[in-house]
Amino acid sequence: MTVSTDRVTLPAGFGRRVRGEVLRRAIAAPAVVALAISLLVIGTPKSPVERPWIELRVPAAVASGSSLTVNLVVHAPRAVAGWEAHLGYNPGAVAFGGVVPARSGADGGIAQAIGPVETADGIWLGAWSCAPGQCAAPGVVDGSDELTLATVSLAPQRQGAVELTLDDLTLVDTAGHRIEAGSGSRRAVVQVGAGSTAYRSPGVELTTTRHAGATPALASLDLNGDGAVGASDATALVGGWIDSRAAGTPCGAVAGDLNADGCLDVADFQSIGGKVGLDARTGEPRLKRIAAPTSTFVVNSVDDATDAAPNGICQTAVPGECTLRAAITEANRASGPVIINFNIPGPGVKTITPATNYPIINNANGGVTLDGYSQPGASVNTAPLAFNAVILIEVVGTGPSGPNGFFLGADHNVIRGLSLNGLQRGIWMNTQTSHDNVVVGNLLGLHPDGSLNSQSIVQRGASCVVMQGAARDNFVGLPTLADRNVVSGCSHQGIATYDAYTTRLLIRNNIIGLDPTGTARRANGSHGVDINTG
Repeated sequence: MTVSTDRVTLPAGFGRRVRGEVLRRAIAAPAVVALAISLLVIGTPKSPVERPWIELRVPAAVASGSSLTVNLVVHAPRAVAGWEAHLGYNPGAVAFGGVVPARSGADGGIAQAIGPVETADGIWLGAWSCAPGQCAAPGVVDGSDELTLATVSLAPQRQGAVELTLDDLTLVDTAGHRIEAGSGSRRAVVQVGAGSTAYRSPGVELTTTRHAGATPALASLDLNGDGAVGASDATALVGGWIDSRAAGTPCGAVAGDLNADGCLDVADFQSIGGKVGLDARTGEPRLKRIAAPTSTFVVNSVDDATDAAPNGICQTAVPGECTLRAAITEANRASGPVIINFNIPGPGVKTITPATNYPIINNANGGVTLDGYSQPGASVNTAPLAFNAVILIEVVGTGPSGPNGFFLGADHNVIRGLSLNGLQRGIWMNTQTSHDNVVVGNLLGLHPDGSLNSQSIVQRGASCVVMQGAARDNFVGLPTLADRNVVSGCSHQGIATYDAYTTRLLIRNNIIGLDPTGTARRANGSHGVDINTG
């Protein structure tokens, strides 16, 4: 028996073909409930051919210890460009296992997923899409009349009637304009085993009302300042979207609210997605750039001031001063690859303390290399069974609830020769644009002398290296002695991977959970390496 909850009427449809599809995913849990999120609205479609509608298919019951798959099915799909929602459930009844995002478009590309973000009462997730020809384009694949948007895996922890709710649903069209989804109950109940206890979903209710908003000016969509609207500009919103939902404040004074509707949400992502490939000044299609030579910026200060002007020169308001924050800002604007070196005057370790998150590293024109070994006096590891590198550049946060380290939102970035500790996430690779990145020769979670950061208390999600959201082909450690990392003393996992299509990741030649000598314990808060995808 299959139970379908509310139908919806909306001009919609991107996703992965359902008919004949077999979900290939292993979840390490005694039993798994897989739920495909739906975009639910009370109503009946006028015509299943002309007016697409979406159903949430939930089997009425599953035996204890067994698993089931419930699909969000888009019937007669057309052109929904973006969506997001909160899936609510009782965390005592089920645990989050992972998300299989949609696939879309004639090229079979992965839809531009946002999230997931796990909260105390469920998860946030969604997706946006690019203009046709620029990335995974929405539309029917191979003439299918049914497509699925996303599949969420939940592991039951109790027997009984488990309620699932879909809250704060947002749907947008290609231009990022909101599609009114109506109101009404969006819920489903799965009977797990023979238990009689009802596990209600607490749901989520936002207190801030979204305004009507406005169409953003084209120039405002070029967030990295490289003159074009690209997928990397949308990636620049991901960190804020994730952090605001984790904090329970997606609306209000949130940076990245491009359409001024009072919230950072999928409408802002889609405002960019609908313009990807355009020149940010003229609105004309952007011609492919001729490869530019490598630029080099030299950080000479431990201060945290930002760049004074977008002019290709790393300089704060203090003449001649180049901070790490200013260098990253200029690197994102560069028309070619960038190397960020260090030459901070004086002896000993130079400690940089960011007050807020750094700009997402999203140079799409060749990548950015941050080379801590360029600091005078620094040297790479030469020990065959330990880590004797001299690290002289340290980036220290304010603890696991404070700023992140480096969010690698583009490809071919290199992070080497740094000590990163006391940060929420030391190195964060998120979204499918984050690929072919290299993390080598670093002390992750420890001070340069190998000691623990006293602020690194155990906190979920505050891991030293996080790869998720379909990040792929990334490397943490390489075979040579100089490319060994130490990953120890992290507040949660040492290295963690999440989400389907986060794949082809290579983790090797690292010292994990020990000090640099390899002889003393420097435990991570949870696992050394926690692989939740593949």
